[in-house]
Amino acid sequence: MKARQLYLTALVTTALIGVGFSAAADYPERSITMIVPFAAGGGTDVTARTVAPYLEEYLGGEIVVENVPGGSGELGATRIAQAEPDGYTIGWMNVTNTMANAYARDTAYETPASFEPIANVVFDAAMVVVGPDSQFETFQELLDYAAENPGELTFATSGISSDSHLNLLLLHGESDARFTHVPFEGGAASRAATLGGHVDVLSSTRSEVQPYHEEGELRILAAWTEERLDALPDIPTLKEHGIDLTSGSWRGLIAPAGTPREIVEQIADAVEEMVNNEEFQRRSEDIRLGLEYMDADAYMAFLTDWDERLTALWEAEPWQ
Repeated sequence: MKARQLYLTALVTTALIGVGFSAAADYPERSITMIVPFAAGGGTDVTARTVAPYLEEYLGGEIVVENVPGGSGELGATRIAQAEPDGYTIGWMNVTNTMANAYARDTAYETPASFEPIANVVFDAAMVVVGPDSQFETFQELLDYAAENPGELTFATSGISSDSHLNLLLLHGESDARFTHVPFEGGAASRAATLGGHVDVLSSTRSEVQPYHEEGELRILAAWTEERLDALPDIPTLKEHGIDLTSGSWRGLIAPAGTPREIVEQIADAVEEMVNNEEFQRRSEDIRLGLEYMDADAYMAFLTDWDERLTALWEAEPWQ
């Protein structure tokens, strides 16, 4: 009896493995929906629309980019988590805010448990930005004023639980500066408010603000990076001001939990080929995207580490 049970179990396991390999061998047979959990015009949207044609080439199938904004990425992440796990719905995770939403409210997904990490693609470094007419010429001047006048300066972010919002919380935790948070629905809206002089300070990413900095429409005061960026050699880091923080937007591809491993690896391999493509590298630099590839296993380890960091941050200063 026991031998028969083991035999049947082996048959079922073999059949499931066969289905997985069959699905991967035929994949993709139809178009793939790539969900962007933010409005058009922001850094994630630009990333997705830059990646899509190159990923189509290496994956061998059409990719349709779909914007699902709302809830600082929550609605789009929910769509991804609840999709059929067949490889035909994938999407973007902005590591901090997609995960942070699950702390701030009762989301329909858990991170990273509701997702299959595919590959990280981009690290878009965070920047501290002011308008061209701002009284602050340096980041130190801004810090000093915000410490001496707590809450007087407004600080724009791309929404509650966004990476830029968490940057503000981290800055509060590591300095005496205190700002009043002004959340917007996405990076494009927060940037527009800063361009219009409606807020004092903006937390954004390199890809979203460097072109405006170069045109003199915005002014970058500091970068949240380990070292000064080659593309912005005159911009100091927070670390140079005694604030041991690095941050930005890590943008990676995820699929619903349960997506066959073979398909996840097939997409990850296509992403790796894409990031090694010299034309794609030049295109990414043209739009100020910093490439940082992680395969599925490395990406899962990265998400697990961030989950632990967010747990500590939530316990210190919960965000709502």
